[in-house]
Amino acid sequence: MTVVAGKPYGGPAYVRNLPARYKPYTYGRPYYGYGGHYYRPIGGFYYPVHPPYGYCCYSSSQVAGAIAITAIGVSLSYAGGTYYQKSKSQSAQDQYKVVSAPTGATLLKTAVPADAATVTVSGTTFYYHRNTFYNVAPVNGQIDFVVVQKPAGVTTIKALPADVQPKQVGW
Repeated sequence: MTVVAGKPYGGPAYVRNLPARYKPYTYGRPYYGYGGHYYRPIGGFYYPVHPPYGYCCYSSSQVAGAIAITAIGVSLSYAGGTYYQKSKSQSAQDQYKVVSAPTGATLLKTAVPADAATVTVSGTTFYYHRNTFYNVAPVNGQIDFVVVQKPAGVTTIKALPADVQPKQVGW
C-alpha cells in the first residue's frame, strides 16, 4: 500500500518498465508520458504523476471526458485533478496546456479526486489536491467544491525536493 498525504492510495505505486512508445519530456525534471499517463523516474522505478504545469498536450484524447468549466472568464477543462486551457500552437494546432486552478473555479463534489487530503484551519475543513485548496460551498442549490486561496498560516511547496524518495509501505 502507498500512503499519499497521510491516506492510503490505491492503484499502481510504481512500474518497473515504461509503456511501449512512451515519450520523454523535461519540465525542470524528467517525465515520461504515453496515452495520457505520466511517470517520473525515481530510484530505478517510474512513479505515476500528474502532467507538469506548463506541459502542452496536442491530443484531445488526453482531455477526453474532461469537465468543461469557466472561471473568471476563462474556459478550462478539468480531468483527474488537472486543469487544461485550450489554445493554438504556433502551427495553429489545438493544444491543451496544464495550468493552475483559478480561484473561484467550481467543481461537482464528485470531481475532486478521492485521494485529496483534508486540512483543517481554524475550524474550517479544506480539501487539498495538487497544490489546490477547495472548500465545500452551496452552488446553484447543490453542494460543490470551490477553489479558494491558500488558507492563512498554511505552508505548501510546489514539489518535493529532488533528493526525497517515495517509499513503498506494506501491511
